[in-house]
Amino acid sequence: MESCWSRLKAELFENGVFRSLEDARIELFDYIEYYYNRKRRHSSLGNISPEQFEHNYYLILNQNLHT
Repeated sequence: MESCWSRLKAELFENGVFRSLEDARIELFDYIEYYYNRKRRHSSLGNISPEQFEHNYYLILNQNLHT
């Protein structure tokens, strides 16, 4: 968890200030949903993004269904 907060602070809180609470919510949501959960490489997935891992999974699944 500490690693997560560290990355969040380093990547999201560039200037340390948001214009409003709503702006902070939007930025945090975008960071988690569009970068951290989809694009960021995860060591537990073989250093690929969750998005790529899911893509590979369905490719293999479809290949196995058609053989």
